[in-house]
Amino acid sequence: MYSLLIVDDEKVVLDALKTIMNWSEYGVSDVNTVSDGIEALEFIKDSPPDIVLTDIRMPGLNGLELVEQSKSYTNQTMFIMISGHTEFAYAKKAIELEAVDYLVKPIEMDDIAEAIKKAIEKYKKKSEQNNVERYLDELEDKYLLESIVGGRIDTQWINRHFNIYQVAVISVKEATLHENLKKNEQKYLTLFKEPLMSKGYSVFMHVIEEQIVMVYGNTKTASMEEGLADQVTSTIQRELGVITTTGVSGCFNNMKDMHNAYQRAKRAYDIGFFYNQGYTDYSTLPNHEKSIDYRMIFEIEDFSQQISKFEEYYHLADTILNYIYAEELSPEKSKYLYYKFLNSLNTYLEKEYNVKNKDLVHADLLLYEEAKGFNSLASIQKWIYTYTKQWENYIENHRISYNDNLVREVRKYLDEHFHEEIELNRLAEMYHINSSYLSSLFSKKMDMTLFDYLTSLRLKNAKVLLKTTNYKVNEICQKVGYENSRYFNQVFKKKVGTTPGKYRSKHLIRVNE
Repeated sequence: MYSLLIVDDEKVVLDALKTIMNWSEYGVSDVNTVSDGIEALEFIKDSPPDIVLTDIRMPGLNGLELVEQSKSYTNQTMFIMISGHTEFAYAKKAIELEAVDYLVKPIEMDDIAEAIKKAIEKYKKKSEQNNVERYLDELEDKYLLESIVGGRIDTQWINRHFNIYQVAVISVKEATLHENLKKNEQKYLTLFKEPLMSKGYSVFMHVIEEQIVMVYGNTKTASMEEGLADQVTSTIQRELGVITTTGVSGCFNNMKDMHNAYQRAKRAYDIGFFYNQGYTDYSTLPNHEKSIDYRMIFEIEDFSQQISKFEEYYHLADTILNYIYAEELSPEKSKYLYYKFLNSLNTYLEKEYNVKNKDLVHADLLLYEEAKGFNSLASIQKWIYTYTKQWENYIENHRISYNDNLVREVRKYLDEHFHEEIELNRLAEMYHINSSYLSSLFSKKMDMTLFDYLTSLRLKNAKVLLKTTNYKVNEICQKVGYENSRYFNQVFKKKVGTTPGKYRSKHLIRVNE
């Protein structure tokens, strides 16, 4: 069944044309009416009918203008023209616009019926033709897609389209194509092609992994205009309200180079995205494969041995960024430099502060893998500064004072040398501090005197020896730092509540020999 739109500015005529015939007898099931050409054009834009029966003389937009403008939205709709005059100019124009028939008022029912039959027959033929063309286009798209992605070439299908061509890779920032195109992908792609197709270029467009891949070329000449891809991206930006990044391959003549052209366009896109460029042409790129100056690598590696304060690493990060921009390094080499930066930073932190924290320090491989995951210089730079700031905050939050560190060092010394003779004055000299101040500081930080701490260490180790060895008490006394066994016994009884001998009897543990 077919749909019909009747257009006339006279309501009497509209009502008559809609009701005078039994449209279902002719296969027409959906009949709509509108009263002027402008309204008819909007109707055709939204849902093109199969057949339009329209008056020629109407205010605003006449019938001939309606047909002409409707061609932009449908090539399938059949038009039947109605006129109150047998004017040759109208008839000639109707023929030029490929109208099915030209009817002159007053119209007989048989004339309308015959025109509808002709329109349906022509519609059927046009549908068959469109189906064949659509099939060939889809088949051609299939072969072209295979040549782009996989390098398979079948020139029987695609060589006739290009004497010269380019490939462009286009994507949007801060969003995904899927979110923007949604269910209207084909409608949008057709719209995006229009700027180039209107100039006579052949254009193929596909969405591959959230990127629009476009092949466009000239079939008539061996040259192409400058900035063609820009015209497409301008349309995309306007229609979707997004910012785009575009990589272009440069010009090619041989279809066998299609895959290579795609790789170049993708490389140009990757570099453009990395450097935040809207448009990048591979043919104008500098040598992004140049080697990194070894002096830059040495500077980064030696940095941890030369700097005097942590904050200097922010300056190094800026130095690396400026070097990357000046040398226009490839994304891969840029990421490598930042990996070296992080490795140097971790070396410095380990050497200078002797701290490791699993939440902050990554293994070298993890650092490198994480750096590889970023696809823009801005994102890497942000991550580097975040990582450095994270470490700066960590150090600040865990930094201990000079006095705290001094007490910690004295404790460590006592823990290791408790069995030796310990004198306060000598201990103070070791740490270049007044003995009275050291005694007072230790008591304040530890809530016990320095010698109480020393005594607790000696008695703790004496207990272990009493329980687990056969050493005599006077031997144990010597091993834990006491020269006088009588004094050792007095201190032990006072602190433990019993003599060393009785303690051994109660706590002795058999040791396997």
